[in-house]
Amino acid sequence: MNRRTFTKHAAGIPAALMLPQITDQKLVVTDIRIHEVKVNARGNWHFVELKTNKGLTGLGEASHGFAVKDGPGQLHAEIKHFFGLVKGESPFNIEQFRQRGLKAAAEKGKAAITAFSAIEHALWDLKGKALGVPVYDLLGGKLRDKLKVYANINPAGPFLRRQVCRSAQRSPTFQFSNMRMVKCRGVPGCCPQPSILTKVTSTFRTRRGLDMDLMSRF
Repeated sequence: MNRRTFTKHAAGIPAALMLPQITDQKLVVTDIRIHEVKVNARGNWHFVELKTNKGLTGLGEASHGFAVKDGPGQLHAEIKHFFGLVKGESPFNIEQFRQRGLKAAAEKGKAAITAFSAIEHALWDLKGKALGVPVYDLLGGKLRDKLKVYANINPAGPFLRRQVCRSAQRSPTFQFSNMRMVKCRGVPGCCPQPSILTKVTSTFRTRRGLDMDLMSRF
């Protein structure tokens, strides 16, 4: 499965339009499925899907929760371990899950706490679907109606990253089209010096003016 297929499958139709509202306490978690979505050289995305006896499912993300060679295997093992705390339980009992496993997950390290977080994320998704409301309504309400998005120039895209750096060094005519915000991260072998990022920023400003937000991270 690639990321485009997964995204369309997960978010194509609002949950409230395609799922029945289920509020009885007989709703229980019955199974879990781990989705590994192919992304790039930095690593794949990992998602958990909790299943219930009523047909509802909840999604949670566990991406980039490891930094070792056998990271995916370790992460998946932790997911299956913490799933044992919710199997047969109501997805409404989120605080019970936290009290049973949060301390142990935090003490075990990054893979464990990431796995734990993904399952909690999926429980909130299930609870919102069961009640027919967005999760933000369960957590105090939304703060804004719009969110900015950006083009992320990072180690995941070496061709685009090299293109940005070369263009900034060679020509003042370089520009991006149809982007409102860009994040450029310093990367060894491509953008190793702050001066290079300064040139990138200057090029953007020259070609696009001040109407675009820029971010820089080292």
